[in-house]
Amino acid sequence: MTLEPEGLRLDDAGSVRAVRWESLERLAKLPTPESQRATRGGGIGWVVMSVLKAADAPAQWGVCGSGRVLLKPNAPARVLQELALTARIFPAHPGYQPVAVYFADFEPDWLRGRIGDWVEFRRPDLIDAASVAAP
Repeated sequence: MTLEPEGLRLDDAGSVRAVRWESLERLAKLPTPESQRATRGGGIGWVVMSVLKAADAPAQWGVCGSGRVLLKPNAPARVLQELALTARIFPAHPGYQPVAVYFADFEPDWLRGRIGDWVEFRRPDLIDAASVAAP
């Protein structure tokens, strides 16, 4: 992840995602693809295991906004799942795609680190929301 004066840019194995600071909508605890992954099987056991698996994968702090997403050739299934999940939980502005970036993936204590400094400088309103909700 790169933090720039223009916004956030995430370049990983499957995609390049970019969102401008002013296009960030919210900072919230978001479900991760791991918390949404279905357990294979059938019947009531499948339902119970899916619920337990979701409980083991807690939501993470993420920032959501409308941005640009470029899929790379042969993007891993994990990236496709994350993009699909983001599209389900967060609507984007027309002509853009929803972008979610999980700060804890890059800095576990991001609120008190360099990422928090950038967000506080560029979008203090988002830091205020996180500070109220953080334990």
